[in-house]
Amino acid sequence: PPKRAPAPPAPTEPSPTLPPPVPALPADGERPRLSRELRRVDLTNATFHFRHDDGGAFGPVEFARTALLLRARCIGPREWVAINGSDWLRACEVPALVALAPEVFEDEAERPLLDGPLSRVAIPSLFHHIRTAGLDGKLKLTRGTVQKEIYFDRGQPLLVQSNLKDELLGAYLIGRGLASPEEVDDALAKSADPRHPLGDALVDAGVMTADALTAALHEQHRARILDVFTWDTGWYELFGGIMPPEHAKLTPAPVSDLIAEGIRTHYDLPLLRHIFADHLDRAIVATRDAIDRADDIALTEVERDLGRAIASFGTLRELVVGAELNEPQELAVLRTAFALHQTDHLAFRGRGVEPAA
Repeated sequence: PPKRAPAPPAPTEPSPTLPPPVPALPADGERPRLSRELRRVDLTNATFHFRHDDGGAFGPVEFARTALLLRARCIGPREWVAINGSDWLRACEVPALVALAPEVFEDEAERPLLDGPLSRVAIPSLFHHIRTAGLDGKLKLTRGTVQKEIYFDRGQPLLVQSNLKDELLGAYLIGRGLASPEEVDDALAKSADPRHPLGDALVDAGVMTADALTAALHEQHRARILDVFTWDTGWYELFGGIMPPEHAKLTPAPVSDLIAEGIRTHYDLPLLRHIFADHLDRAIVATRDAIDRADDIALTEVERDLGRAIASFGTLRELVVGAELNEPQELAVLRTAFALHQTDHLAFRGRGVEPAA
């Protein structure tokens, strides 16, 4: 039977406002180990700050909330932590943190079914492959200290866990004007009990309705996945047979929608020109009928018409240059061509290489 991940508590977070810039991070070989004085500190009364390699500090966070964030995988094992103003350390080097949630710091028990480097080209095709193969399991994505885990059931994502602090629920609601910082702070003060998470506290306070909270959670879920389409580097691993906690499942976000939206939102003209630089003069392999049958990618009617137009030309250069497209038109054509190529509805024949990463 499929293994089920331990049920995480609903994460809570401090106010998402960030303090002034913090000191530079030390190199791994140069930073001090956990000091003897810090080992003797009662961490249940300590305050914590967290940060990624390229971000500002998040905190202060008291011990109880740190435990909730850690168990919900909102803190990663290689994330930086400062305790009571100490030097920056890796979270995995603090025994008290490891003891709170050992499963966060343990190596995966199984070898991955799939693994490899991430790039802007690899991401859409990876999601498409998981969908078309109907794969189950946990897709682990890492980029430096950033980590996301996406649970799939028959190729569709059910849950996303992320250690990016601006993707926590409080920050998400504030960023979209669904709650004020003061309302989130008040709700957090009432949500220290893991059985009464932030969202429920906001509903109880009348800040939002239960239906609005459910909609926000689904949109937060989509946003966490769509952010992956901005990753230029990283590593992915797909571990089969691991399902999310039953209570944590959300309505699946269709991969066909996510791929199309991710490309529309995060792939600009300079990037697409780079991707297709070696493909402009290669023969297009596609038919109008194949474009019409492309129901596993959520194209708009305008994009589908563009796909039919692309299929009727011999090369991309004939379309882009020969038709004298302006930049917005060129962007629309290249986005559509990229979406069709990444979902196996369009190919190229002749000399050249696969799209550049």
